[in-house]
Amino acid sequence: RRGDNNELTETPWIQGGWIFKYNGTYYFNYSAGGTEFRSYADGNFMAKSIEGPWVYAKNSPFSHKPTGFIAAAGHGATFKHTSGAIFRLVTMFVAGVQRRTGLFAVFFDEDGLMCAHNYFSDYPQFLPGKNPGINDSNFTGWMNLAYGKTVTASSGSNTGKAVDDDIRTEWSAASGNTGEWLMVDMGKTCMVQGVQVNFTTFTAYKYVVELSADGAAWETVIDKSSNSKIIQHEYTQMSAPVEARYARLTNKGAGSSFSQSDFRVFGNAPGTAPENVVTINATRMSDDMGAKISWGASSGAYGYVVRYGIAPARLYNCYEIRGGGTSVDIRSLNADVDYYCTVDAFNDVGIAKSGVVTTVRSLTSKTRSPGPYTVIKSKSIRAGEITKVFDVLGRSVGEVNVLRCNQQDVSVPVAPGIYIYRFDRDKSAAMYPLYLQR
Repeated sequence: RRGDNNELTETPWIQGGWIFKYNGTYYFNYSAGGTEFRSYADGNFMAKSIEGPWVYAKNSPFSHKPTGFIAAAGHGATFKHTSGAIFRLVTMFVAGVQRRTGLFAVFFDEDGLMCAHNYFSDYPQFLPGKNPGINDSNFTGWMNLAYGKTVTASSGSNTGKAVDDDIRTEWSAASGNTGEWLMVDMGKTCMVQGVQVNFTTFTAYKYVVELSADGAAWETVIDKSSNSKIIQHEYTQMSAPVEARYARLTNKGAGSSFSQSDFRVFGNAPGTAPENVVTINATRMSDDMGAKISWGASSGAYGYVVRYGIAPARLYNCYEIRGGGTSVDIRSLNADVDYYCTVDAFNDVGIAKSGVVTTVRSLTSKTRSPGPYTVIKSKSIRAGEITKVFDVLGRSVGEVNVLRCNQQDVSVPVAPGIYIYRFDRDKSAAMYPLYLQR
């Protein structure tokens, strides 16, 4: 569904088809929702043969980033790097016709589901394999120390928009003259690991970045005063962490303007991470394609990340919430699928992972009749027929005897899930996709 939060009822369309093969399984990636929305995302179908049958991957959307500094994660390509790492190249939304290119690491879980690392994915990330201790993301753990902090500038208004972690807003100096500057006070001496400048116009900006512990003595850590390249979102990592409370960006020649959609300083502040979230509530929306998630506030948090997925150990998708909010409406769920969610709290020190996982039960699953049988819809299967059933990876579930058939409702003794079936009478060995529900 279209809209920044999948809230519109108008008919969407899909585009950006791409097929990628991994470990004998074909993945048909596609994009949906609309490139002009923050919810733009990639879904997926799976098959053991290029000719199908293609079965919808119920963890879709597998590439999804509706929140954060820059949002959207659709319409791209999946490719394998020479290092062996797999990436998803996507289109990300700024405003109007402006787009950016995003690059997310891709992984496959034990059931072969394709997933993209979208957790804090617009923060500094390790290259895949560079930090073996991280198994649920490539996030470095370096927070944005400038977010929401006190800002002063040589000129211009709306200085707070330079540190609101939103690429759609900006601060601009009154001119593009050499010497215009922007300074952020991080409130305490922090360990700075990297700095990212985000200019709003396509210009070969010349600039320097300085750090200071006391606001009096300054150390130049980035010198681009002779720069001739147009790099709007330039990230520079320190060769070693630098202790600093203040960070200053100074224009050394930018032409007609000098502006920032965000001046971001990454690292960790001293102190303690926020308290763990201990209370999480989830209510499915009436159309079964969304949920209202709410939680108890965490002391010391300036933001939260709701992680959710189709199993307690598969919380691959996430929503980031800033500004003290303790609830979110997520409208990108698949109907008739149970979900699970947890809430991480974060501040400039680090992240507190809750450990509490709440079930987001599908409305239809609550009304299903108990028993060992699975109900399917089919015009082809007959009662008393022997049907061979396989999972989406082609592994045999066994031969299933169709126990009863009433019009199109058929009961077979297998667990709910997505399957492929083949009739015993079918000499062509044709395979058919099938969604089974209790």
